[in-house]
Amino acid sequence: MVKNPSAGWVVDSTPGKTTAPTGAFKLDPHSGKVTISDDATKDNTPVTAKATDGAGNTATGETTAPDKFIIKFNDDADGNGTITRGENYAEDGVKATATISIPNLAKDGSKIHVIGTGINDYYTVHKDASGNITSVIDTKGNNIFDGDNGIKVSYDYNHYQTARGNAASITAELEGTTLKATSSVKFENVKMADIEFVELDKNGNVLSDMKTGNIDTTRRYDRATAALDGDINHTTARISLPDNIQDGDVITVKYGFGPSAASLAATGGTDTTAYKYFLVHKAADGSMTVDQITSETDKTPIKSGLTSTNGAGEKFGIDIHDMPTANYDHTHSRGIEVKITGEDDSSMGMNSRYISRESMQAPTVMFVEGSKEFDPAIVGNGGPGSIGMKMEYAGLDGDIHHTTARIKLPSIFSDGDKLTVAITDYNKIYADTGVVKYPDDNPAPTAVKTFVIHKAADGTVTFDEVDASGDVIHAGIPSVNNSALDVSEITLYSRDETGFVHATRVDATITDHLNLNGNDSASDIANYVFRETVNVKDVTITTVHDDFGSVTGDVSKDGKTDDKTPKLIGKADKFATIEIFDGIHSLGTTTADKDGNWSFTPSTPLNDGEHKFTAKATIGGSSKTSGEYAIDIDTHVSITLESVDLVADSSSLPGTGTMPLPVRNLTGGKMSLSDHNDILNISDNVTGGAEVLAGKGNDKISIGGYLGGILGNKGTINLGEGDTKLTKNVRISVSSDEHNREFIIKDANDHEIGRATTDANGKFDGRVNLTRTISPNEKISVEISDTVGNTASDSKVASHVVNSNGARYYNNELGIGTDVDTGTIIGGSGNDKVVVGTSGHSSRYVTDGSEINLGDGDNYLSVYSNISSSKVQMGSGDDIVKTGFDEANNKFTKGDGYITGKSTVDLGDGNNKLDVGTNIDNSKVTTGSGDDNVEVRGYIWNASGKIAGTTEEEYGVYLGDGNNKLKVGTNIDNSKVVTGSGDDVIEAGGYVVNSKINLGDGNDTITVGWIKGNNNDINGGTGYDKLAITNPGTSINLDSIASQAHNFEELNISNKSQNTTLSVKLSDVISLTDGDNTLKITADAGDKVEFKDAGWQKGASTDGYTAYTNDASGTTVTVEIKDDVTQPM
Repeated sequence: MVKNPSAGWVVDSTPGKTTAPTGAFKLDPHSGKVTISDDATKDNTPVTAKATDGAGNTATGETTAPDKFIIKFNDDADGNGTITRGENYAEDGVKATATISIPNLAKDGSKIHVIGTGINDYYTVHKDASGNITSVIDTKGNNIFDGDNGIKVSYDYNHYQTARGNAASITAELEGTTLKATSSVKFENVKMADIEFVELDKNGNVLSDMKTGNIDTTRRYDRATAALDGDINHTTARISLPDNIQDGDVITVKYGFGPSAASLAATGGTDTTAYKYFLVHKAADGSMTVDQITSETDKTPIKSGLTSTNGAGEKFGIDIHDMPTANYDHTHSRGIEVKITGEDDSSMGMNSRYISRESMQAPTVMFVEGSKEFDPAIVGNGGPGSIGMKMEYAGLDGDIHHTTARIKLPSIFSDGDKLTVAITDYNKIYADTGVVKYPDDNPAPTAVKTFVIHKAADGTVTFDEVDASGDVIHAGIPSVNNSALDVSEITLYSRDETGFVHATRVDATITDHLNLNGNDSASDIANYVFRETVNVKDVTITTVHDDFGSVTGDVSKDGKTDDKTPKLIGKADKFATIEIFDGIHSLGTTTADKDGNWSFTPSTPLNDGEHKFTAKATIGGSSKTSGEYAIDIDTHVSITLESVDLVADSSSLPGTGTMPLPVRNLTGGKMSLSDHNDILNISDNVTGGAEVLAGKGNDKISIGGYLGGILGNKGTINLGEGDTKLTKNVRISVSSDEHNREFIIKDANDHEIGRATTDANGKFDGRVNLTRTISPNEKISVEISDTVGNTASDSKVASHVVNSNGARYYNNELGIGTDVDTGTIIGGSGNDKVVVGTSGHSSRYVTDGSEINLGDGDNYLSVYSNISSSKVQMGSGDDIVKTGFDEANNKFTKGDGYITGKSTVDLGDGNNKLDVGTNIDNSKVTTGSGDDNVEVRGYIWNASGKIAGTTEEEYGVYLGDGNNKLKVGTNIDNSKVVTGSGDDVIEAGGYVVNSKINLGDGNDTITVGWIKGNNNDINGGTGYDKLAITNPGTSINLDSIASQAHNFEELNISNKSQNTTLSVKLSDVISLTDGDNTLKITADAGDKVEFKDAGWQKGASTDGYTAYTNDASGTTVTVEIKDDVTQPM
């Protein structure tokens, strides 16, 4: 009997006792050896064998079963040593497990060490007193005993096992023994996807199929196949997934790649590389969908639940519909590759698969007249034996000078393709050049038209013409039979007298609208057209017609017209092209009608002057040049009304028509004159507070002595208002470019009131008797016309009154023999004349607090000597004030003539003139708006400080708005000069020292001898302002100017003889100029400019000045130096 307690069976030879399974043991009848086969007996199990014979004798034998580890990889379901992806993912594709048996040799507390691929751990065996295993604890305290004499362990694997095919290996070792076992298994990698290129119809049916392999990788469409799906520039790449694809796998599709960046840059091609990503969803029953996801790592869905594009029973298919196709010429086709990665670290790529297509097919150029089409070879290639298009055909479209180019599209083209038509008119390029070789070279086209082709789903073809920027300029141009485009206005020429012709060439190029490789185009080039040659009769110019202005009609040869675009009329061959010339300059062309009549009007107005017109006809040949037709165009006439003055009646002269009233002295009291013209002769003085009231009328008063006197003995003369009687005469001054030509004088209502005639120089300056009297401040105008009807006019307000001889007219006159001393003179609104110093007395002043207020009007004040400590107010009008002037001898005294002693002189508004015989000293001169002229023959000195007894401005010279001029004979010293807006001029013959000068707004100029000291403030104000220094010396530093002068744009140091060196620093230019930081320097040939700092850059010369720039300070500074000057660089 053999007993194995753990096997649960007993073998007993006693009849009826044998219960062992059949085959469990074998008895060798010869040797008596029993072999027991027992899979249930564990390794290292003690086995006892006891045999009993029939007599009851027994024998016992003991042994131990051999001990070992058994390692089983649980995912290897079929035990073939390889874990397929299906086996792996059936459980958990992330975790792999193995079961390791526990040998019987293991005792309580024994440690099993398991090491291998992705595992390295120790496990402690625990047994009870009976030797049964109760638990197996890992190093983390977990019981991993499976309850059946084994432990289940997890191990890790990665792409080395899946993608690279390395085996996973596990070794189990019982510590303290030599018992050890090793086992290994392989993992299946994901298989490679398949790719084919398909053309699909709108329902997804396959029209063309090109499969690829990992070795046979490249396919190429012809253009017809590439266009089967309606889009020649794209095909569909169909990806078939392998059969061992698993849930969670990610498919990365890279497609559209091809030419290198350098290749694309060289051809102007486009990089079309793109990526798409898909996530596999595979159910337990094997059904699948995919999601298009954002990226390989970002699994956010873009499109969900995509189903297979392959048929039933086929591998799962994914279609990439926007797979580009490009022509193969010169560069590469476009490629696609698919990579699959799994959660089990599987990864499989492929060799790139490529698709290309046949290159563009060229269009065809034909020429069309009426319903006839002509091959380019028929209508002339410009060669000697080529006749050209026959005249009878050239006029089929009604235009013998032009034909139509018909561009026939190739059989395969796409919506959006571009058609470029280049027209080269050789006649425009080579006419009048003498070039006789045809063609001389390959010049640039004279016109290029670009069209975008539109092909609708129903096959309808239209065109949009676009400009160079791609903007549509003519939309929806119809096609010819949905297959061609007509381009009109192709010029037809004929051979000239020498048998030579400059034909017109038409080239057509079609370009793929994507043009991915930058060169997917095809052209039909060098298509020429011209006309046959015929004899042409002479052309004539019969007349020139003027239809402009007040004088119209035909202009005779050598006649005159004011029409700058006269119409030329003539005769020629019917339908001939007529080219019109003005001298040798072509004005343009026109076409004769069916009767040979033609006319031409210049599109651009012609200049004034003589024009000699000729014409030449061309129609299959050229005529002789016509005879000359000369005319004179005169469109310009001018007239300027320079002045208009009213003329006073002789009865309005001061004192006219009355007897003089003699008085010796007036001392105290009032004396009133009549309201008529009066003459008052006072032989001595007006003093003691005496007052003369002249009243109305035009009065003449003379005082032999003085007005006022000393010690407060005041005197007053009130000239009152004048009473001017005007004549119908006016004095006018006119200039015109019409000589000996009558002009018309009109009033403000445009009514004619007189006429006069210019002299041989186009001038008129004199009196004109009008049909009515003109009132003061009434506007009159002059108008003149020339012989061809040109008209010009000018107008002016009659604001001044003169005598019949043209001299200034005065209502009242006052003459004072000696001084105005604490005296007062008052004028009204008329024109008053006051002369101080008519006698030979040595003292002829206006002094000691005198006041002269002449009111409005054109007044005149002449003072033989000085104005001192007095006030002069001239009012509005064109006033004249003179000091130091000898009225009797009409000259300046050259001794006296000061304005001094804190005097004030206000000339008011108007175009005034102040002439100071010597100096302005501690006084104030003011002018209002108007163009004023102030001349100081001496100096302006110490005119500073507030006006005595007031808070008014400082003493000085203040010129109001207008174009004013201040001329100072010598110096401006310790003074203030201010000008308003306008273009002002200040000149000082000497220096400027310790003074403030502000030129205000406008383009102003100040000229001084030199700037003295360092305490001046000279401000150019806004506008373009010039500072001129006439006596700078042999050297001058710009800083000595820039520290005292600002806001100037130009510095002039011209001196003709001093050979001045001007030293310039960057900071000085910034200080002297305004915000533009640009300074122009004008000097003479002997002068020199030198830079004192670095960073200057020399530029070009413009308008005689060389520019230098410097931005070292962070601000760009420019200096422009006159070319005649010795340059700094």
